Amino acid sequence: ISEGGLCTLDFAEEELKAAYSKIGWPPFINRNHELAAVAAFVKDGTARFLKVVGPKYIGKTRLVIEAVKPYRTSVLWAAAPEYAMLEVFRELDLSDTESIFVVDRCDETSIQEISEHAQARRRLKTIAISVGSELPEEPGTTGTLVVRHFGYQDALKLIEGIVPRMPFLQQSWLQDATGGTPGLIL
Repeated sequence: ISEGGLCTLDFAEEELKAAYSKIGWPPFINRNHELAAVAAFVKDGTARFLKVVGPKYIGKTRLVIEAVKPYRTSVLWAAAPEYAMLEVFRELDLSDTESIFVVDRCDETSIQEISEHAQARRRLKTIAISVGSELPEEPGTTGTLVVRHFGYQDALKLIEGIVPRMPFLQQSWLQDATGGTPGLIL
């Protein structure tokens, strides 16, 4: 990661790709609902903070990378919450252009602090990606995007994209064994 734990979207994507170097960069499979939710957040003139939650290895970081690609030049990525200092929020909010600040690997304590910093901004959009499986108690919680396991067909598409021509029974077993969790399939 670049000095200070902050980097561009392209650098964050390259770092994630490096983690998959042994198996190759997997195809991005059918997260249309989640992509649309992030796009709606970015376009909403009043929304300032979006929390992305879901089980470990579900693909939250990859989802956010894919979702903010259209805004590539406006994105600043923090590899971890300790790099999301109040000064960074203030400086980004003063920018002449609309900016998106993504903070990866957040726990519940850091999400609360990041949310407070984000809500106090006038222009800056902030996306916090949670670590682990904490899900909102109420479905449809405002400002929260829940990323769920793949359905059966999407899991099979991912498997086919990684290991073409795998026999169907092996594909089916792998989907059942992983519960449709992309990171476990990989």
